[in-house]
Amino acid sequence: MKNFVLLSVLLCVSLTACHTDDDKELYFIGDSLVARWDVSYWFPSMITHNDGRSGCGIKYIEEHAGAYAGKDVVVIVGTNDMGHLTADTEEAYVAQYVAAIKGLNAQRTFLFSIFPKSSDWCNDNNGGNERIKRINAKIKAACQNITGIVYVDVYDTLECDGYIYMQYSYDGLHLSSEGYETITKILKKQL
Repeated sequence: MKNFVLLSVLLCVSLTACHTDDDKELYFIGDSLVARWDVSYWFPSMITHNDGRSGCGIKYIEEHAGAYAGKDVVVIVGTNDMGHLTADTEEAYVAQYVAAIKGLNAQRTFLFSIFPKSSDWCNDNNGGNERIKRINAKIKAACQNITGIVYVDVYDTLECDGYIYMQYSYDGLHLSSEGYETITKILKKQL
């Protein structure tokens, strides 16, 4: 009987020691910045799911309404929408964006700010990084009091002299390995 009790205690201790918060599942959704993020590499102790799709925008998030109910999800989206906005449509876009994020019904949503771009990707048609900063500020303010949404503001970290810091990007839009390392460290602090 003593051996059985001792074995039971050891089994419970070993099972508890093997389980950590890092064993949780984490879902990723968004544009090419997510699709190219090797989340299994950067989060080796977590069960990760990458639902990123290159070229997508906020409509892709809307298509996933309710898909992450009760789950933890990381969202990076918005870069591809910038070229379609005008000063007159920014407010409606922010409302659509926030509604789409809420519509995922996630337990916790880690919502990254829209990243800066290089001058090669900025032009008068899409408003460049000034528009991104304006949109980010509006989204951040709108999400401030929404339970379960953690706004992960990395814009200033990734920006240098008004554009994406080229150390973090290989083409002025997409992240380099160092860029992914940087946002991974920031996200891990939030988790």
